[in-house]
Amino acid sequence: MGADDAFAGAAAKLKEPYGIAVPGCAARGITEEHGAAMRTRGKAKSDWPDRPGVPALITELNGSMLPVVEVAEPVPREAPVDRRKTGQTAFWLDTGVETSRSTALQCSA
Repeated sequence: MGADDAFAGAAAKLKEPYGIAVPGCAARGITEEHGAAMRTRGKAKSDWPDRPGVPALITELNGSMLPVVEVAEPVPREAPVDRRKTGQTAFWLDTGVETSRSTALQCSA
């Protein structure tokens, strides 16, 4: 919560979308408690190799907003109706697709 913004800004991030009022000092306390817990936990074991990685990694992230539509349930004992165009957008869902490649990969001509 306080990792990417000042603590007052982190509190504002909770207020706007969720309507939760949190004082900046509470955001600071929560963030510091989380950091202390991470420090005491120690480094987690990993399947990553111990050798250095590639010199550079090229990545791309493409985000899209998808409308989520709610439609009415079919009425029993009535003829089927194409309900795809009768719904209204209930909310938008943020999606993302990410790709990566190493600069160590060379294409041969």
